[in-house]
Amino acid sequence: MAKKSVLFALMILLLVNLIVMGQPVMAAEKMPYVDVPITYTGSPIPCRYGIYLSPGHHMYSEGWHTFTTLVDQRTKGKIKVKEFVGGVLFKANAGFKAVRGNICDVSPAYPNYSPTGFSLVMGAGLPFMWENAYVAARALEELYPKYFKKDYEALGCKLLLMSSTSNYHLFTNKPVTKLEQLKGMKVRSGGGMLNKLLEGYGMVPVVVPSPEIYTAMQRGMVDACIFSWASAQSYKLYEVCKYVTEIGPGLAAFAPTSGIVNPGWLKKLPPDLKKLVYGAARETGINISASYEDHTPGARKAFEEHGVKIIKLPPDEVKRWKAAAQPVVDQWVKDMEGKGLPAKQLIKEMEALNDKYKNFTKQQMLDLQRTNPVPMDKLW
Repeated sequence: MAKKSVLFALMILLLVNLIVMGQPVMAAEKMPYVDVPITYTGSPIPCRYGIYLSPGHHMYSEGWHTFTTLVDQRTKGKIKVKEFVGGVLFKANAGFKAVRGNICDVSPAYPNYSPTGFSLVMGAGLPFMWENAYVAARALEELYPKYFKKDYEALGCKLLLMSSTSNYHLFTNKPVTKLEQLKGMKVRSGGGMLNKLLEGYGMVPVVVPSPEIYTAMQRGMVDACIFSWASAQSYKLYEVCKYVTEIGPGLAAFAPTSGIVNPGWLKKLPPDLKKLVYGAARETGINISASYEDHTPGARKAFEEHGVKIIKLPPDEVKRWKAAAQPVVDQWVKDMEGKGLPAKQLIKEMEALNDKYKNFTKQQMLDLQRTNPVPMDKLW
């Protein structure tokens, strides 16, 4: 009995020491696309990475560029990623064409910028859908095999990652406090679902790629733009607008801001490197999305410091905006269901996944992407 007591005491002491020293008591969870032994011994495999963003944009420096960093680190230089940034290869709306045309191997590619051929994925941008950007990224990856894969692969590409902007607000040169004040206002839009939503509010959407928003506002081509806080700061919109109307949790998100990869390039990869590329992409999607959320407080402060007045809609007015957006949702569902596509079920699953993940922190979401990502064979 004494021996058992001594053994028990030693075990307790060991446990306490481990906790105090900050060491893990349990074995770490396996990361199926990170903990991959490299067996490939051939020459480094090149990867051409086309990115329309400038190096100073948060979406690049804290998001898309992390793919390059992770691939280089985890493949130990066996894949050499060469970035072409700032739109030197193609503009923001040409990602699908660039990958399909073998101009690059990997690229951002947004359905909203080139909607031909897409159907259900446009529902990712439905109004008042997502708690935050990284929740949207994870949810859309889970939904991809069932709802979106056919459209992407019909365009000759594979999905690299899903990501999203944070929720959008209204940047204007005149105060907007009521829904009725939107009627007739020319507003910059990224296209797709946003166009339909803005039209539903009585606005006139003008599709302008994000790098051209400053000029469009400055020259009066648009009266307002619908944009995230973080990107608005990146493009210095505090110099060309006077007001920002915050619409509750956010009017909508520009989603998905997906990334794609050339299937021919994937075929060149040995199994070990392919898994590592897949794992790097899973984390990159969260990093892109989180860059929006991380920069929101600082961006908001920057606008205030430049004298821009921020108008926060009261809850009752937000309810009016939500109610005015519902016919747009209903019409989209009707159109999709009329084509034999399960739009109602998609919305139901998006809402369920948003509820499932809405309380996750960024770190918890990154950990989930490492330990329990959507399996590679579901996406590739």
